[in-house]
Amino acid sequence: MDRQLLSKILAQMRKNLKEGKSIGDM
Repeated sequence: MDRQLLSKILAQMRKNLKEGKSIGDM
């Protein structure tokens, strides 16, 4: 697994959580 891609996904998830989105909305 690409480390950079993984951190990108984590950052996106964190952003979504900050905006009040649940994991299921992605």
